[in-house]
Amino acid sequence: RSIIGRDGTFSIRPENADTWTDLAVSTPDNYIQFETGGLAEGLYFTRLAVSEQAPRPAAQRLSYTFETDNLLVDRTPPVLAAPVITRADGLLRISLSGRDALSLLDGAEFSLNNGLKATVVHPADGVLDGREETFVVEIPEAKAAGATSVEAILYDRAGNAASTRVPLK
Repeated sequence: RSIIGRDGTFSIRPENADTWTDLAVSTPDNYIQFETGGLAEGLYFTRLAVSEQAPRPAAQRLSYTFETDNLLVDRTPPVLAAPVITRADGLLRISLSGRDALSLLDGAEFSLNNGLKATVVHPADGVLDGREETFVVEIPEAKAAGATSVEAILYDRAGNAASTRVPLK
């Protein structure tokens, strides 16, 4: 454990700006917590500048500035396409596509009005890696019996969700 003190300044700036805003200045804390409600949606770059403090003499103090993980502020839900519903070979197949302007999509949930729920986290292309994805659920007709509608919900990684309710064919 070092007896030499340190302090840090944590700053952010929007992706398309040059000016940094300091959120914590000369703090000895090893973390920062702040409210993002006042920030516009978008990607923010972050940086941390750390400096040694007393008892090391000022002329010998080391300092270092580096960029940290980017911060994404996203409060907007994904945009849904109309679900595609088909029946074949004893299966009810529901396909839900959507896209998000800022975040990767994270999964979909399907709730039939007969009480059946299904969550899908693997997209149709097999790779969960995009802001535009399609999620498909196949439900045996016997489990879908009596259902007349489905609520389909699409989630993004920022925790936003969009939903639609459609009748079953």
